[in-house]
Amino acid sequence: MSTTEQPPNTTAPDEITPESEKATRGFASLKFRDYRLLFLSTPFGSAGQAMQSLATAWQVYELTQSTTQLGLTFLFQGIPSIVMSFFGGTLADKFDRKRLINVSQAFQVLTAVILAVITMTGVVRVWHIFTITFLLATVSSLTGPARSALMPDLVPRTHILNATALMTTATRLATMTAPLLGGVIIGSIGAGSAYVFNALLTLPAIVAISMMKIPSNPNRANVKFNLSQIFQGLSFAIASRVLLLLLLMDTVTQILGYYPAMMPVIAKDILKVGPTGLGILLTAPAIGEFLGFGSVLVLGNIRRKGAALVATIVIYCVLLVIFSQSTWFIFSLLILGLLGAVDAISMTIRQTSMQLLAPADRRGRVLALSSIFAVGGNSLGGAYLGLIAGFIGIQTALAVGAVISGSFALGVAIFSRKVRKFTA
Repeated sequence: MSTTEQPPNTTAPDEITPESEKATRGFASLKFRDYRLLFLSTPFGSAGQAMQSLATAWQVYELTQSTTQLGLTFLFQGIPSIVMSFFGGTLADKFDRKRLINVSQAFQVLTAVILAVITMTGVVRVWHIFTITFLLATVSSLTGPARSALMPDLVPRTHILNATALMTTATRLATMTAPLLGGVIIGSIGAGSAYVFNALLTLPAIVAISMMKIPSNPNRANVKFNLSQIFQGLSFAIASRVLLLLLLMDTVTQILGYYPAMMPVIAKDILKVGPTGLGILLTAPAIGEFLGFGSVLVLGNIRRKGAALVATIVIYCVLLVIFSQSTWFIFSLLILGLLGAVDAISMTIRQTSMQLLAPADRRGRVLALSSIFAVGGNSLGGAYLGLIAGFIGIQTALAVGAVISGSFALGVAIFSRKVRKFTA
């Protein structure tokens, strides 16, 4: 199917007017056909990824009983995200974004099948998981920015916040059920079956993306693979300063307080629950995120995005300190739900700000920074927590990280008027 048959959203105005702003709440973005297809593809791919992440984390900790080894799993995810996403942003500006997305999803199916086979045959070793994790993260980093860069081609600017909130709502709706289902599957029939489910869930996402009709990027002939253009996204962020600070606030929080990386340890050693309990714990923030995104859909466009982002990060850090000290399963679930809700609002504000700030001809390279900072931050956070938890314990590590992260966000707000006053 040709990707240039007709441009999407031919009736969608790009001008921001009082009338258009009123129409950006609820499910407004779903009236655009190609956005609907992207939206429908998201829950399937996200559910598969969540199930595979749960299975690999549980397997590594079960095989090694080592927080350091568990942390290394996330490091093998983070290295490609930091290095390859620069090239991924350039690919997104140079080549067919739809095909890039499907390359990533096809590779996800392949790796899931391999993990299923070696797990079910009993030959799986930790180095197998590390290697496959590294390869999958590399491909995802090279193709991931293409998905983010599609959004402004599918809806008008007035709908970007709404479209982002809907997309992340669909993602969290999937991850709200996938960890619970994955935990039950792992606990009853084994991790290998979770990988099979991952492969099956990704197939509908490939079909939905294939049905999209996206016009080719008119500026892609001008994109070259040289150092200057590869790092244009980073150069733009540094020059704008506001974008760089928004990214840094989130990244510091993720590195020092990425609690999901250590959930197998918390579930097994602190809360004393097994894989099913782990699945329930990981479902709680997903439910919270779903409610948080729903709040954004009801509120509509949040104009004071800089101040709102600082506030959500500080609240998140306070909740993280509370969660780190909890030894009661039910109370932990409640705090995890609140963490998810606050994180959802923060994520939507940050991603929307990037979409609006990014120039059209460099959108892929600017949005690649999201993978570099967010995904890379998560992965480095997993490695950091896995290492430091071996010395001071996971509860102390999370509490100290949360205090430092919240202080950093407040410091940025105090010393940067541009961040405090940032609106979009």
